[in-house]
Amino acid sequence: MFIIAMLILASSYVVADDNIKVGNVAEPDSSLQAQAIKPGDGYKFQVGDTIVISKETKRYLTGEEPSKWVYYVRHIIQQVGGKRFPDGLLIKGIISWIGPEDALLAGTPKPTPVAEERKEADAPAIIERREEMGKMEPEEQKRIVNNAEKIKAEPLEPIMPQEPKQEVVQEPEQEPLIVIEPNEEYTETVEEVVEDTTRRRQLDRFTIGVRGGMASLMEKTDSKMKNRIGYDVLLDLQYAHYWANRKDHLFGLLVGVSAGFAQGGLKDNIDEQYTLTSPEGIAVDYTVKSDKVKEANRQVQLEVPIMFSMILNNGFFLNVGPRLMLPVYTPYKETFSGTDIVATFNDYGVTVPNEIATGKLLKDEYTGKTDNKLKLNILLGLELGYEWQFKNGHSLGLGAYADYGWSLFKQDASGNRLIDINTGAPSKVNVNGAANTFTEKMGYLDAGVKLAYHFNFWKMK
Repeated sequence: MFIIAMLILASSYVVADDNIKVGNVAEPDSSLQAQAIKPGDGYKFQVGDTIVISKETKRYLTGEEPSKWVYYVRHIIQQVGGKRFPDGLLIKGIISWIGPEDALLAGTPKPTPVAEERKEADAPAIIERREEMGKMEPEEQKRIVNNAEKIKAEPLEPIMPQEPKQEVVQEPEQEPLIVIEPNEEYTETVEEVVEDTTRRRQLDRFTIGVRGGMASLMEKTDSKMKNRIGYDVLLDLQYAHYWANRKDHLFGLLVGVSAGFAQGGLKDNIDEQYTLTSPEGIAVDYTVKSDKVKEANRQVQLEVPIMFSMILNNGFFLNVGPRLMLPVYTPYKETFSGTDIVATFNDYGVTVPNEIATGKLLKDEYTGKTDNKLKLNILLGLELGYEWQFKNGHSLGLGAYADYGWSLFKQDASGNRLIDINTGAPSKVNVNGAANTFTEKMGYLDAGVKLAYHFNFWKMK
C-alpha cells in the first residue's frame, strides 16, 4: 500500500558535522565565556570572520547536539542570516547554524575598533579553551587536529600546563614546544568525518496537523444532476523518517492516520414520466416534477497516507503519494422545492394532481444513508509549503494540499426513480436518495490549507 515521488532545489555542498567523542575534557569556567560576549556587543558578525564556538552552545539552531571536537577549532562564517534563521551564522565545513551569542570572535578580515574590542573581550575564553586542549591526552589532540584538517579548518594551539618552578643554580634547558602534525595514518571508525559525505544527518519526525478546504465526491450519474462543491476538515497524525543527501536536503517516507469530515452532493430539478398499473389492472401515467432538488452527501472518513517526503534547506517541503481513504459513516440530507405528482387515468380521462389517494409528497426534507457499498477510495495526495524552524529543533509548517482519486464503488443506476409511487398504497410515496438513485461511480477531490507542528528528533547516521 505504499508509494513515492518528487522535487529538487539547489544548496551548497560541504561536509556534514559528525558526532565524534573527544573523551573526558576539563569543564571550562563558564563565567569567562559569559563575560566574553558583553564587551563589543555592537559588533555584527560578517561573512569571512573567524570564530570559536562557545561552550555554552548545547545545540545548533537546527536542533542537533554539537560534537565535542568542534569547540577546539577556529571556524569561518560562510553565511550571515537566512530565511529559516534571520540572525543565524552558518559555519563553513560543518554546515551548521549557530546564533551570534554562540560565537567568540577570533579574527575578522575587516578590523574595526568595535571588532577589536569584541576580539579582545572574547580572547580570555579562547585562551581557556586552548588550556583545556593542552590538558588532553595526545591521542585526543590528534583527533581534533585530524577532524579540523578534514573540514579544512584550523585547530586551536594547545597551551601545555606549566611545570612547577624549581630552585636550581643552573637554568634548565627549555624543552621544545610540542607541535602536533596531522596524522595521515590516523583513521576514525564509526564516528569519522568523511569528505565524500557518506555520513549524513537523519531525522525522525512526529507531526500533528489540521487541514481544511473545498471537497467534492465527484459523483458520476446517469442523469443531468450536477455535483455540489462541499468542504472537508481533517486532523492528521503522522510519522516520517528522513535521510540527508549530498546537498543536505532531507528525503524520507511519511505514514500516518487522518480522521475528519467531508461533504459533497448533487443538485438539479427533476421531470420524470412513467406508467404504473394499479392492483385493479388500471394503467396510470405519472408525471413527477420538482423545481429544485438538493442533496448533501456527508461522510466521516479515515485516511492512511503513504507518501514520499522531501525537505529543502531553505525551508520548503513536499509530500506526495497515495492516501487510502475509508468512509466509515455516510449520511445524506435531501430537500425538495415545488414538487408536483400528477396521476392521469387514461381509460377514464381523469387527471389527479397531488392527492394522497394517487400520490403526494408529504414533506420537503428527507434523510438516509448513501449506499456506497465498498467504501474505499484510493487517492493521489500532494502537500507542499514552507516551515519555520525553532531553536528547540522543532518546526511549524504552513502549506497547501490536494487529493484526487476514484473509489471502488460502482453500481447500475439505470431504471431507478427518485420518487417512487406504490400503486397499492399511493399515500406511501418512496423517496430515495439522489446518490443512491442516479450515481454510477463516485470519486473524491479536495484542496485546501494545512497547518502542522513538527516534533523533530535529529541524529547522525
